[in-house]
Amino acid sequence: MRLTLVSCFFKKLQHIPGHLTKGKVRLYPYITERMKKKALEDLLREKNNLEILSKSFLSQGEEINHMSERRAQRKTELFRSRPQKTWYKNVVAEDCFKSLNIENFQAMKSGQ
Repeated sequence: MRLTLVSCFFKKLQHIPGHLTKGKVRLYPYITERMKKKALEDLLREKNNLEILSKSFLSQGEEINHMSERRAQRKTELFRSRPQKTWYKNVVAEDCFKSLNIENFQAMKSGQ
């Protein structure tokens, strides 16, 4: 693919007498040394990127643990985002002992 792109830089001209790339009357390519160097650097960069992307950074075990931690984190976020009206009311010891004798409750409360 790159070779076809490079070959597209050459312009088709009418007949040129003698050697095409030497002498006073010659065909000047549109490709310069800088263009060749840039094309080569791009190819090397692509190759390096593909090598990096082909390697897995996490092993299978690490990936499974990471996913389970992420799932647990989502559950806690979902739990915290639920409205508080569905939660149970806070239970206090005073509410539990109201049905019992009030004097005993007051004595227990004061610590006597």
